[in-house]
Amino acid sequence: EAEVMEQSLDAQVRKKAEAERFARQQKADAELYERQREAEAKKYEQQLRIMYDTIGYLDTMLSTASCRIMYGEYCVPQLSHQANGKFAVTEMYHPLIPEGVRNSITAERSVLLTGSNASGKSTFIKTVALNAILAQTLHTVLAENYQASWFCIASSMALRDDILSQESYYIVEIRSLKRILDLTRLSELPVLCFIDEVLRGTNTVERIAASSRILQAIAEQGGLCFAATHDIELT
Repeated sequence: EAEVMEQSLDAQVRKKAEAERFARQQKADAELYERQREAEAKKYEQQLRIMYDTIGYLDTMLSTASCRIMYGEYCVPQLSHQANGKFAVTEMYHPLIPEGVRNSITAERSVLLTGSNASGKSTFIKTVALNAILAQTLHTVLAENYQASWFCIASSMALRDDILSQESYYIVEIRSLKRILDLTRLSELPVLCFIDEVLRGTNTVERIAASSRILQAIAEQGGLCFAATHDIELT
């Protein structure tokens, strides 16, 4: 019986040693494969980068073509480098509102939109912002004609307070507005910005006083701002 137990222990030791040898061999093989793979990748690094860039470019072109086919009505934007931002668009529409009202606008200075609730102020601003981004990324605009400068685009819209970071709505909005003001001072391109309901969480007197100064500062720095507000005093 003792001899049987000793043989069993020997078998377990041999099995464990064999498993350890197998694991070491697997690790060595994996390390060798990794070294060989890195060597091959380095050897053909330039060709691989060209291949990745080409595939990425083709994928982008296919996506853009698919987008154009899906929407049907679009134009190719005419973009120019100008010190002072200019913006002109004809029969522009929002892709998520196929039966919506189309709009045209030409702007060389900031635009302030006022109107009653549910009159379409925010939707109009979002439509302009979306098409400006599409123009400078996919070179596609959902409109009949689009002529504008190259812009640095920024927005202060759809903001929310953040309990986890302990920031109130007011703090979140002030940070967002400061980011836009900083861009108007630092950006090499003219700034195209969109602000929905400036300082909406502030009392009327302070809101009008602060909003007028913020919008004035953006305009003085050459920014082209589309802002929506209920405060007709700002006009």
